Amino acid sequence: MPIRSMFGSSNITGKNIRRAIAIALNSTTAIDYVIVAGGAGGGRASGGGGGAGGFRTGTSLAVGSTAAYTISIGGGGSGAGGSGRGFTGGNTGFFGNGGTGPFHSLWSDGGGGGGGGGVNEGNFPGQAGASGGGGWGGQFGPGAGTSGGSGSAPQGNGGGNSLGAGNNTKYMAGGGGGGAGAPGGQPITNVDGTVHRVGGNGGMGIVSTYSGTPSSYAGGGGGGCKTDEPRSGPNPGGTGGWGGYNGSSAPFPATGGGGRGATYSGETAGAPNTGGGGGGGGDNSGGESGGSGVVLIRYPSSNKTATSVSGASLVTSGGFNHYIFTGSGSIQF
Repeated sequence: MPIRSMFGSSNITGKNIRRAIAIALNSTTAIDYVIVAGGAGGGRASGGGGGAGGFRTGTSLAVGSTAAYTISIGGGGSGAGGSGRGFTGGNTGFFGNGGTGPFHSLWSDGGGGGGGGGVNEGNFPGQAGASGGGGWGGQFGPGAGTSGGSGSAPQGNGGGNSLGAGNNTKYMAGGGGGGAGAPGGQPITNVDGTVHRVGGNGGMGIVSTYSGTPSSYAGGGGGGCKTDEPRSGPNPGGTGGWGGYNGSSAPFPATGGGGRGATYSGETAGAPNTGGGGGGGGDNSGGESGGSGVVLIRYPSSNKTATSVSGASLVTSGGFNHYIFTGSGSIQF
């Protein structure tokens, strides 16, 4: 006899029940996502800022629901220590087929290390990456400034070139690391009775709401600055890249570490789980590390929450379930 079904029909046969169950088991969910790789480290001694990790985003991606997808979070690259440039950030990825859905392998690439060097240490340009590292600021005497590393659109932008020219200038500065939203800046030359240079600002990042609140990601590290003699005028490092802005008036925190100013301490690392680049080192100091990556996934909260998840926290707001992966893990929808 006909029976009432949970699948919406008042009179279906056993054959139709089996068919409805098969459809339910092979259903897909559409997700929006952000994938951010690890930012790179800053270079040494008027070093270039580290390039931001690659930023990739998409909407309405179909995923299966009968097996887990894997998430791999890239670490931030180390800053330059005794010599040379910073290290590249790690790649971040989302991959799998969910058992019954289409296969996906989505990756963002790590940022390129900030240029660095010094007398008798070699001249290292900014390294290419999703966003390139800023150029090294040059060294008093024989050292010449170097170029910034190239970026890889659409994940990021190139690093800023330095202004150092090896022409016995005493005020040298590194270029800013590239950010997801804009290239790294060149050092700024100001005149206030004496000439001094300011490390290039890190390239601005991009703001996303996929964590449940507006947050900035993938800003470049600021370039460091160096002077070979004490002086009263300012000689600061560049600011880190802001989410959507450059400068102190930005409404979101910087995600790239600021470059250190000459004879002053204070170069900073890229913020964790933002993909920010590390700040370039100042007067004979090493650069700072880049920030680790992150994966953000959201879909309407009218759908069920994930069957299983590891490595992520869940925030439900604004009509969406937001999964925030700050470490490698997995998710089954």
